[in-house]
Amino acid sequence: MGSSFANVQVLVRGRDSGTLRSAVVESLRAALASDGFVPVKEGEAVERTILIADDANWISIYDEVCDEQHQEELERLAMALSSRTGAHAMTVLVHASSVLELQWFDAGQRVDRFNSAPSYFEKVGAEEKKAARGRPSAWVPLLAPGRASKSLSSAWRAKKLFAEDTLRETATAFGLDADRATLGFRYASEAGETGMYLELCFRRSSRPAEQVPAEGPPRFEYVGSSGPPSGAVRGPLRFHCWVRSRGGPSRGVSVAVTGPAIEQQLLLPISVRLSVSHRGGSAVSEAPLVQRGEGTFWVAAFPEQPIAAGRLAPQAVEVGAAAVESSARQQYDLIAAWEEDEKSLMQVYALVSAIGVKPGSASVQLVVVPHAAHEGQAGVALDLSVFPAARRPLRAPTSAPNILDRPRHVLFALVSFDCPQSEAAPVAARLIERFAEVFQASGQLSVTVFAADAEERPRTTASESSVFFRGARWKRVRGELERARRVVGQIKTEPADFFARRPSDGFSFGGALAAPLSAEDPELPSLALWCDLENVSAERASAIQALAEELICEAMFQHAGIQALCGRATTDLVSHLDQTEYERNCDIHGPATLRRSWLSRFVRGVEVGCLWLGRQLVARVPDLEALHHAARVRAVAESLEVRIENEAALDAVEQALAPLLPSASDAQAASNRLYGC
Repeated sequence: MGSSFANVQVLVRGRDSGTLRSAVVESLRAALASDGFVPVKEGEAVERTILIADDANWISIYDEVCDEQHQEELERLAMALSSRTGAHAMTVLVHASSVLELQWFDAGQRVDRFNSAPSYFEKVGAEEKKAARGRPSAWVPLLAPGRASKSLSSAWRAKKLFAEDTLRETATAFGLDADRATLGFRYASEAGETGMYLELCFRRSSRPAEQVPAEGPPRFEYVGSSGPPSGAVRGPLRFHCWVRSRGGPSRGVSVAVTGPAIEQQLLLPISVRLSVSHRGGSAVSEAPLVQRGEGTFWVAAFPEQPIAAGRLAPQAVEVGAAAVESSARQQYDLIAAWEEDEKSLMQVYALVSAIGVKPGSASVQLVVVPHAAHEGQAGVALDLSVFPAARRPLRAPTSAPNILDRPRHVLFALVSFDCPQSEAAPVAARLIERFAEVFQASGQLSVTVFAADAEERPRTTASESSVFFRGARWKRVRGELERARRVVGQIKTEPADFFARRPSDGFSFGGALAAPLSAEDPELPSLALWCDLENVSAERASAIQALAEELICEAMFQHAGIQALCGRATTDLVSHLDQTEYERNCDIHGPATLRRSWLSRFVRGVEVGCLWLGRQLVARVPDLEALHHAARVRAVAESLEVRIENEAALDAVEQALAPLLPSASDAQAASNRLYGC
């Protein structure tokens, strides 16, 4: 997730630090007083805290509200400080270690700003990008003695992986302690030693009305739930619903499970685990689900569970005398009220355990019901799926959960080259161009380049798929294929349902995103191609698969392929390169799968479709006759093409290739060697 924080820095240089700090304190008190905050007295509740640290160069201000990424409040404080103290003020905001925004203010006016990723939240135009670049020459008054504006240009133009790295380099140019620059209120309060900061504590002078406990019958309000649950026949199924109390106090809760999935007997409900939290405390209890009526209604009862009274919703609470006015301050107060509301309400989390009975898909309803008023119930309907248990690969751990036999909509092809990436890249580019002819005719092709320098931030561009391979962008990407750690291109179809599967066509070329270098055991470049066939006719799907196999044959037999695989998958996991779906089902993971030692020793998967073995792997097949009996085998030079016609043949093929099939312990041992463990 990365770090997020904000602070304000006031320039001291050339002024008496003690005098300026006093002016900063008075300015902060005046600014907060205009929002209805006053300093707390002994015994009063603290509602907002500001920490201050200073040295001979800068005064650092860490505000509790600004630290929650409230940009407007951050700017407002900096404007007020620069106006009231007559000093230069700079705001610092870092979001998720990915965005750095700096602004500096003089006499209450913003002079300039810099944003390292202006399109992070949404795409912006060229004019906005230009404005966000910052003008290093405008920041000269803040620079440390002997520093020139080019030091800022260098820091801001470098593509750092983490925003904090850019901030540290910038802080050094300003003569600002980098450790102080990379703090927010939360980090400062957690790491600060006693006496390290001057602490200013405030409360509202006109506090919001107390959130009155609700009266009358109990009532639940739906908050959230799990995504669509799925499981295997005779396998476990779990799904949950989360509600909170909004009505009056009461006692007794039941959780009901019903709906078409129950009527069709797709699952057998077992029990409910009820987790209840209120004002920092929590309690957990469990009860069996019992059949009611004609078997289409299952209920777990918790008759002794207290239901705490809810509170008036924040929008019904008057927030100070200025609540009628639309302002940034009102928004902050409303957010604070919601946060307090969340703390004060009783939260009920119901987790249902069930067992899959037979394959099928239907909705299941999960409802939490207060005993004293059934009309106060709340719940959710979820689309549930039960799949047959899929065939387990030979090396799948016996302790692993059932593999679900989901529809295998994705055609994928994966080939690894036994040559340097610079030599494999032109071949990969030609194969990508030819395979791209089967991509969706419309849609945005998003291309992400992971640079060879792991410290450099990935770069993503998007273009209409219909024109991408004919334009200048593809020419640039072809160059990136030779030197980048990995290049991934995808066309994704976004479904209306957030939880639905996202069809994708695309390609991926390169290696692992993070792995140590090894001259003795180099990483070999790999190319993955995939196409979603869910809504494609059988005739076209057959043509796409034939094209994929043709391209992989060319890569294997004409361009130093070491091994390759083409088949169907349930996901586009192949974009990861270092783990196939087959390997995931065998609990195999880690960057060792892309090393020459691994690729010349083990196969990456055995699927219905085609498997190509280079000469090193062919030499390890113990019984070629058994392989010929299990599959259609074609020899090309010193390599083999193994065509597996159907799932019934997989057991025999795996037995014939058993010494080439890795286990989880093989993967662990390879990773240990790679990292010197």
